Amino acid sequence: MKKNLSLVQSHNWVTFLLAKLYLRKDDRHYAYLLYSYLRMLDDFVDEKNRSEEEKINFISRQRRAIKTLYKNCKIDSNGLIVRIIEYDCGHRCKLESFIFCMLQIFQFDTKRKNRVVSLKELKHYSINLGNAYTQLLLYFVEPKYKYQEEDSLLAHACHQAHMLRDFNIDQKLGYINISKEEIAQYNIRLNQTPDENFQKWLKDKIEIIKDYFKKGKTKVNKNPIFRIKIIGHLYCFRYETVLRQIEDDGYQLKDKYSMRLQDKVRLILLLISVLIKHLWQKIKI
Repeated sequence: MKKNLSLVQSHNWVTFLLAKLYLRKDDRHYAYLLYSYLRMLDDFVDEKNRSEEEKINFISRQRRAIKTLYKNCKIDSNGLIVRIIEYDCGHRCKLESFIFCMLQIFQFDTKRKNRVVSLKELKHYSINLGNAYTQLLLYFVEPKYKYQEEDSLLAHACHQAHMLRDFNIDQKLGYINISKEEIAQYNIRLNQTPDENFQKWLKDKIEIIKDYFKKGKTKVNKNPIFRIKIIGHLYCFRYETVLRQIEDDGYQLKDKYSMRLQDKVRLILLLISVLIKHLWQKIKI
């Protein structure tokens, strides 16, 4: 369990913070298990020394095993994914669609490695991940809440920003987070020092993502449940911080984006603002 906890903390402090604040102890345990399982799949797909065929076969085996586990539900084993499914079978199997969606996403990552894909494919990839991740959060944080498609707007925006944040690292791993249409439109040369064309694309991309954030915030601000509202704003804040740093650096990308003092001050002011607006909303009602 300590290994799982350490894995969550090291990869995403926002995920860890929200899990610690908003999940019951038993739910936290299985959320950490699920996160660890997904990290294991992600690390396998990222391995340089494995072929595309090996990775696709591995994902296929995982899919078949999970189908069997969900079909039986009565499980006599203690593996990582086994414990997750056993837990989910006691909660109306609401994680099943999320897990299969993530397997599709990992398979797409395998196929797109060292290739430039279309804008449609990248957008579909981001939307799918946003939908899956939003449903996962709602599953653990507010299981009685009825998911609506618009609830995923912020997650979609966050994933778009995520792909910019990891652009350099992903490219070294063979994942190209820019579409073939954008490369042609902006005359971008990959694997070379970023030039004015790349910076122009980056600037335009950030403006598009900001618009996604604006629409997502409009939706989440209307949500009557404070926990959902605060979670949305926290995730939004983490990635808006990345966008601000890219802008402050003159539209240059780097490998790591740490929280600065001004970001921490913004975070405190944000939390106060969200709380006051939520209370005011309640008073008006």
